[in-house]
Amino acid sequence: MAITKTGRPILATQSSVSVVPRAQIEEQGATNLSEALSYSAGIVTGNYGGDPRFDSLFLRGFNLENDKFLDGLRLMRATQFPTSAPVFELYGLDRVEVLRGPALVFYGAGSPAGLVNMVQSAPPQPSLLAMTPPPRRGFSFVRKS
Repeated sequence: MAITKTGRPILATQSSVSVVPRAQIEEQGATNLSEALSYSAGIVTGNYGGDPRFDSLFLRGFNLENDKFLDGLRLMRATQFPTSAPVFELYGLDRVEVLRGPALVFYGAGSPAGLVNMVQSAPPQPSLLAMTPPPRRGFSFVRKS
Protein backbone atom coordinates (compact mmCIF):
# COMPACT_ATOMS: atom_id res chain seq x y z
CA MET A 1 0.00 0.00 0.00
CA ALA A 2 2.85 2.39 0.68
CA ILE A 3 4.29 2.44 -2.83
CA THR A 4 1.09 3.48 -4.63
CA LYS A 5 -0.54 5.36 -1.71
CA THR A 6 -3.76 3.46 -2.42
CA GLY A 7 -5.27 0.23 -1.16
CA ARG A 8 -4.43 -1.54 -4.42
CA PRO A 9 -2.14 -4.56 -4.07
CA ILE A 10 1.22 -4.47 -5.85
CA LEU A 11 0.18 -7.22 -8.29
CA ALA A 12 -2.68 -5.03 -9.55
CA THR A 13 -0.41 -2.01 -10.07
CA GLN A 14 0.14 -1.05 -13.69
CA SER A 15 3.76 -0.04 -13.27
CA SER A 16 7.01 -1.81 -12.57
CA VAL A 17 7.51 -2.29 -8.83
CA SER A 18 10.30 -4.12 -7.01
CA VAL A 19 10.23 -4.89 -3.30
CA VAL A 20 13.32 -5.89 -1.32
CA PRO A 21 12.02 -7.40 1.95
CA ARG A 22 13.90 -7.42 5.25
CA ALA A 23 14.76 -11.11 4.87
CA GLN A 24 16.59 -10.46 1.58
CA ILE A 25 18.44 -7.49 3.07
CA GLU A 26 19.69 -9.70 5.91
CA GLU A 27 20.63 -12.58 3.57
CA GLN A 28 22.68 -10.21 1.39
CA GLY A 29 24.37 -8.75 4.45
CA ALA A 30 23.54 -5.27 3.18
CA THR A 31 24.53 -2.38 5.44
CA ASN A 32 23.35 0.53 3.27
CA LEU A 33 20.78 1.32 0.61
CA SER A 34 23.18 0.81 -2.30
CA GLU A 35 24.00 -2.73 -1.17
CA ALA A 36 20.32 -3.57 -0.59
CA LEU A 37 19.35 -2.49 -4.12
CA SER A 38 22.37 -3.92 -5.91
CA TYR A 39 20.35 -6.92 -7.21
CA SER A 40 17.34 -4.87 -8.39
CA ALA A 41 16.91 -4.51 -12.14
CA GLY A 42 17.65 -1.13 -13.68
CA ILE A 43 19.45 0.37 -10.66
CA VAL A 44 23.13 1.26 -10.83
CA THR A 45 24.58 1.56 -7.33
CA GLY A 46 28.34 1.93 -7.74
CA ASN A 47 28.37 5.03 -9.96
CA TYR A 48 31.47 6.59 -8.45
CA GLY A 49 33.10 3.40 -7.22
CA GLY A 50 32.43 1.49 -4.05
CA ASP A 51 32.15 4.47 -1.71
CA PRO A 52 30.53 3.37 1.58
CA ARG A 53 29.95 6.96 2.70
CA PHE A 54 27.11 7.86 0.31
CA ASP A 55 24.11 6.23 -1.38
CA SER A 56 24.48 7.13 -5.04
CA LEU A 57 21.65 5.54 -7.04
CA PHE A 58 20.83 5.83 -10.73
CA LEU A 59 17.58 4.35 -12.06
CA ARG A 60 17.13 4.05 -15.82
CA GLY A 61 19.91 6.60 -16.33
CA PHE A 62 18.49 9.24 -13.98
CA ASN A 63 20.02 10.29 -10.67
CA LEU A 64 17.75 9.48 -7.72
CA GLU A 65 19.39 12.13 -5.55
CA ASN A 66 16.10 13.67 -4.40
CA ASP A 67 13.81 10.76 -5.26
CA LYS A 68 14.32 8.80 -2.05
CA PHE A 69 11.39 8.54 0.33
CA LEU A 70 10.94 7.29 3.89
CA ASP A 71 7.41 6.01 4.58
CA GLY A 72 6.12 8.02 1.62
CA LEU A 73 7.76 11.31 2.65
CA ARG A 74 10.56 12.78 0.55
CA LEU A 75 14.07 12.76 2.02
CA MET A 76 15.89 15.89 0.95
CA ARG A 77 19.37 14.37 1.03
CA ALA A 78 21.74 15.53 -1.68
CA THR A 79 24.52 13.16 -2.67
CA GLN A 80 26.60 15.66 -4.63
CA PHE A 81 29.49 17.58 -3.12
CA PRO A 82 29.48 19.98 -1.17
CA THR A 83 26.01 19.28 0.28
CA SER A 84 26.44 15.53 0.56
CA ALA A 85 24.39 13.58 3.08
CA PRO A 86 25.76 10.38 4.60
CA VAL A 87 24.55 6.92 3.80
CA PHE A 88 21.11 5.90 5.07
CA GLU A 89 21.19 3.11 7.65
CA LEU A 90 18.93 0.11 7.03
CA TYR A 91 18.34 -0.53 10.71
CA GLY A 92 14.62 -0.51 11.45
CA LEU A 93 13.49 -0.85 7.83
CA ASP A 94 10.87 -3.44 6.95
CA ARG A 95 11.39 -3.26 3.18
CA VAL A 96 12.68 -1.11 0.34
CA GLU A 97 10.34 -0.45 -2.59
CA VAL A 98 11.33 0.71 -6.08
CA LEU A 99 8.66 2.25 -8.31
CA ARG A 100 9.72 2.70 -11.93
CA GLY A 101 8.21 5.03 -14.48
CA PRO A 102 5.84 7.99 -14.47
CA ALA A 103 3.49 6.47 -11.89
CA LEU A 104 5.39 8.40 -9.24
CA VAL A 105 2.99 11.35 -9.71
CA PHE A 106 1.50 10.28 -6.37
CA TYR A 107 4.68 11.66 -4.78
CA GLY A 108 4.95 15.00 -6.59
CA ALA A 109 7.65 16.27 -8.93
CA GLY A 110 10.52 13.91 -9.55
CA SER A 111 12.58 12.24 -12.22
CA PRO A 112 10.76 10.26 -14.92
CA ALA A 113 12.74 7.16 -13.96
CA GLY A 114 11.01 6.41 -10.67
CA LEU A 115 11.70 6.49 -6.95
CA VAL A 116 12.91 4.49 -3.96
CA ASN A 117 10.65 4.27 -0.90
CA MET A 118 11.98 2.89 2.38
CA VAL A 119 9.32 1.52 4.73
CA GLN A 120 10.07 1.40 8.44
CA SER A 121 8.97 -1.43 10.70
CA ALA A 122 5.89 -0.70 12.75
CA PRO A 123 6.38 -0.82 16.52
CA PRO A 124 4.69 -3.74 18.29
CA GLN A 125 1.26 -2.99 19.66
CA PRO A 126 1.08 -2.92 23.46
CA SER A 127 -0.93 -5.66 25.09
CA LEU A 128 -3.83 -4.99 27.42
CA LEU A 129 -1.81 -6.27 30.36
CA ALA A 130 0.83 -3.62 29.81
CA MET A 131 -1.83 -0.91 29.90
CA THR A 132 -3.20 -1.74 33.34
CA PRO A 133 -1.96 0.58 36.10
CA PRO A 134 0.27 -0.85 38.78
CA PRO A 135 -1.21 -1.41 42.25
CA ARG A 136 -0.89 1.50 44.65
CA ARG A 137 1.74 1.10 47.29
CA GLY A 138 3.71 3.39 49.51
CA PHE A 139 2.85 6.63 51.14
CA SER A 140 -0.29 8.66 50.83
CA PHE A 141 -0.14 12.41 50.37
CA VAL A 142 -3.60 13.10 51.82
CA ARG A 143 -3.53 15.82 54.50
CA LYS A 144 -5.10 15.03 57.81
CA SER A 145 -6.57 17.80 59.95
